[in-house]
Amino acid sequence: MILSIDFNRNHLLYTEYSNYENPPGAYENELKNGGYRPFINYLKSFIHNDEQIRLNCEVTRVKFLVEERKLLVEINDLQKQQTKTMLCDHMIWTTSLGYLKDHFRRIFTDEKDLIQQKQNAIANIGFGLLNKVVLIYTNKFWRENADSIKLLHTRKHQIFEMSDMLRQQLHAERIDPNVVQEIAHELSYCGVLPSTNIPVLICWFAGPIALIIENLNEQIVGQICHETICSYLKVDQNSYPLVRTLKSEWHSNKYIRESYSYQSIHSNKHDEHELRTSYAPDGVQRILFAGEATHEQHYGTVNAAFETGIEAAKKVLSIVNSRQ
Repeated sequence: MILSIDFNRNHLLYTEYSNYENPPGAYENELKNGGYRPFINYLKSFIHNDEQIRLNCEVTRVKFLVEERKLLVEINDLQKQQTKTMLCDHMIWTTSLGYLKDHFRRIFTDEKDLIQQKQNAIANIGFGLLNKVVLIYTNKFWRENADSIKLLHTRKHQIFEMSDMLRQQLHAERIDPNVVQEIAHELSYCGVLPSTNIPVLICWFAGPIALIIENLNEQIVGQICHETICSYLKVDQNSYPLVRTLKSEWHSNKYIRESYSYQSIHSNKHDEHELRTSYAPDGVQRILFAGEATHEQHYGTVNAAFETGIEAAKKVLSIVNSRQ
């Protein structure tokens, strides 16, 4: 499972946060042997006609046709740069809550009842930013059995001493040196990737600093993290040079728009229920909503996204089978 993190303490509803439950099973923050692709390929193996799968297509409009009792779906084919339409009986909507916050009214502009049903839930439930910075090394400088590195900042205004090389990089990119201090002070957790022989650390950043990191190049962000970690562990940073840095940019991704949902001070149980509720304009569930934000206890996890998707698919199959 992948844990949700406190993205904004000023907006987090603590009473509701206490109701959050971890999914059963061992904690896992990585997928081995190719990430999600083997899992996706397994699911895809049950669909024998590849033409049924539309990749690189953006749904731009959904409208329920009363007389036909069908959903008219407008799709923008990004590769062919063409707009297409298709008719369907049911739809499972699984985009992130962040994407809904930005595009819900535009996509479902013809469905006033749906907008009325969900607009408050979409606006009230929180959706925060968490980014990861991946540091790749040739040799380890941490304990062999360590599963994480946690940095304890005991002095609020401690000045982080950066190397001359980093200082030159900042000058060349015209970056305010204070940004280095902000990143160094916010770096408190690094996960160790255990499933590879290549030494890898994964640094987690949440909230405003995660957005700042998106706007910096990977090399500078990686060097800041590297020097901060080495400083705390009292390790010579030059003896264990950083080979490569990767970073996520979930806010910049127009189809995600940040990372995970959380219960905010503006949301309540009714909002949670309305976000999960299907849209049935003719008494039949036509648009079902799934995704991590729609799970009652495990929101913010891959488990939640998978489970709610399976539940929605079962509902659709039940409706289809009942007609036969």
